[in-house]
Amino acid sequence: MASSGLLFLLLMSSSLFISTFSQPPPRNQLARGSPQKINKAKEGAKAVGKFILKSISELRFTLTPFLSLIPVWGPLISAMVNMGLVGVSVINNNINNKPILEAIISELDSIRSTMKEYHLEHKWDTWAAGAYHKPEMDINLAWDRYLMLARSLLQARSDNENKRLVNEFVNYYKKHLDATNTLRRLLTAKGATFIYNLGDLLAQHVKCHDREIREYTVFINQLICKGNTMNQFYYKMKGTGSPAKDEEAAKIAYEAADVMFRVQMACMENSEDYVKKDVEALIDKTKKREDLANEVQAFLKKTYDRYDWMVVAYITKNSGHKILETLNKHTMTDFYTFANRQGISVAVARQVKGTHTMVNNVIEAIRRCFPRQPVCYKVAEELRVCRQGVSQGIPVSDAITAVHAYTRKPHDSSNAKIESYYVDISRSRGQTPYIYEGDCEKSKGIRGGKFAVLIKSDEEIFNKHPCAKLNCGGNQRGRCIQVKGINVGICHCKMPFYGRNCESSLADYKSFLEQPSGLRVVDQRTRNRPLF
Repeated sequence: MASSGLLFLLLMSSSLFISTFSQPPPRNQLARGSPQKINKAKEGAKAVGKFILKSISELRFTLTPFLSLIPVWGPLISAMVNMGLVGVSVINNNINNKPILEAIISELDSIRSTMKEYHLEHKWDTWAAGAYHKPEMDINLAWDRYLMLARSLLQARSDNENKRLVNEFVNYYKKHLDATNTLRRLLTAKGATFIYNLGDLLAQHVKCHDREIREYTVFINQLICKGNTMNQFYYKMKGTGSPAKDEEAAKIAYEAADVMFRVQMACMENSEDYVKKDVEALIDKTKKREDLANEVQAFLKKTYDRYDWMVVAYITKNSGHKILETLNKHTMTDFYTFANRQGISVAVARQVKGTHTMVNNVIEAIRRCFPRQPVCYKVAEELRVCRQGVSQGIPVSDAITAVHAYTRKPHDSSNAKIESYYVDISRSRGQTPYIYEGDCEKSKGIRGGKFAVLIKSDEEIFNKHPCAKLNCGGNQRGRCIQVKGINVGICHCKMPFYGRNCESSLADYKSFLEQPSGLRVVDQRTRNRPLF
């Protein structure tokens, strides 16, 4: 979620934007904005649009899930709800307000263009069916009509034409009024309902692939935003808005975001089975093990992109000795999962991405642990008991994620790329080095083996208890939970709080929904009544 500073800037910029709609005009005429106010409103629209895109980008690439995008849509909803009122001022010769509506439409087009880059609507259409597909289709079709209304208001030539355009949309939309709530019900369905929980089914559909889950989170949040915007517009045009309806809209936004947060959490905690199935499907006995390892590593890097991966591919029978371990050509310790197929095994190790400024310290500690070359299959055990420190009394064993020891030589020389069954992510991808390679003995006194160590990020090295320093706003707002099997702490917020650190409340969102109607005719005949 945005930091408090960024949220403050958003509120400041959007308040300039919304102030255009909230100042009552003089009696018997529509408010005429000064050029300065119009420019501020335009800049506010742009600020809101850019902030939404920035927040979407953050959500798509963040390493940990959090409740988000709830407040970001608030200023946009408030602006779009007043869209028809701006249209009224345009056709009543207040041309200065025309740029405001154009700015709103421009930012909507920018957001829409960015969302189309994900191709998620097509993915959804090819997967979702029946009850799942209908609310999404209703919302998106109505939204297209809504944007058409916005553009039509810019071209309207009379007050009657403006009213007709708005009335046409209102009459069309009343049959879709419940679509947003239907989507919420499908997402949150519990127990023996007529249909499975959509959030759970979506996780199964994308096999808990991190990137796709995050993309769908953005997609669903956008659907909720569209639905809430049109609902609020409908209520305002019909004069049926109320605090209770604002409360319900905020609740729908929160619950949808909370479902997708829980889906991401469940996927992180139970991803091993999905990873194993994915890797097994990629195993092809006809491929060179180097090519296989590279292919698996590339797939994992793209699909489960919150982690760094180490991949080993090998002939199963050559490394399955339990008693005479010196016969094993590969010894993998603390690897995440093993997949077997067609006599070939693939082992993968993972760690959450982070910074790596401690690599040299860890390497020096590893070297001090081995004044002489260790036997390959004993490397991991010797590192486990080694008391050499990395920093601040942290032993080397707390600074490494996994160890792979192997007894075959490189293809050409000791300086060549590690052979077929091992992928050195740091060197092959040109990234920050976090893999150390050392020498070991195949058996006592027989040299020629090697080992590789996956080095933890700074965050994991210095944060053994990830919840110790994570502030979730106190017990009233939320609590930190550590993801099972991963050294990551995440704030689980209590309703109505949200954000990376549960720093915000739904009151922020509702305040936008409750903005006054703004540009309306205020004489005794029309005071406090809807325009249409």
